[in-house]
Amino acid sequence: MAKGREARKARKKGTPRVPRVVHRTRGAFGELVVVDESGLRHLRSPGIDGVDQSVIVPRRPGELPTAYLRAATLGAVLAAPLERVLSIGLGGGAFARFLRRHFPRARIDVVEIDPVTVAIARQYFGFREDARLRLHVGDGVAFVDAAEPSRYDFVLLDAYAGPRVPRALSSRSFFERVARLLAPRGIVAANVGHPERRTEERFLRRFAASFRGGSFVVPVLAEDNRVVFGSRDPLPGRAKLLAQAACADETGSLPFAVAPLLRRRRRLSPAH
Repeated sequence: MAKGREARKARKKGTPRVPRVVHRTRGAFGELVVVDESGLRHLRSPGIDGVDQSVIVPRRPGELPTAYLRAATLGAVLAAPLERVLSIGLGGGAFARFLRRHFPRARIDVVEIDPVTVAIARQYFGFREDARLRLHVGDGVAFVDAAEPSRYDFVLLDAYAGPRVPRALSSRSFFERVARLLAPRGIVAANVGHPERRTEERFLRRFAASFRGGSFVVPVLAEDNRVVFGSRDPLPGRAKLLAQAACADETGSLPFAVAPLLRRRRRLSPAH
């Protein structure tokens, strides 16, 4: 859910803007503000100058304006065909809506701990449940612990409290329990948008040690973020991964290309 450091700086130092506050309330982890700005709708926390928790293009649910979520889509492509998807963290529900639209066979579980965030997603971001998209209001750790092993083809970890990932959702123990949920060839993607590089590196080391099939990180240059991917089963080599991503691009099934993202990847080792 976090937007990168450079994007936050741009809001402070760039050309003055006049955002329109649509809604403001208190959530479990601080103030939540719905803002319309430059044709986009943002959910920010804490406060109007906080981190973007979600961004949508109103009335165009097929688009995904947030760069790190476009990068995370690479994991869904590499794990395709998708049957079951898990997302820890809802935000405004933009990614869940995107997956429902572009991966029509997938059944999606979304876990969100904050009922206030859920209410905002429904009222201001067009989030709706249906037979293929189920929302679970509760703790992500508890959901992972209770879930059936080998169940999910793709898992997104994107539960931020402000600019930071809660400790319980970034421990090696938690990552190992998430790995247990992966179906054969399953992929986990996690947003790594920490303000401090040292904290990011510790996150990456724990992540890499937990996914013995292999892991790699992709920089998100537009937002100064990184998205890390891991698997319990051995990942294919670079050429095969690129071919799979290029095939998805050639079909035009997504509104953006994913192969160029993969070309920027950096492999991680368990001892990273």
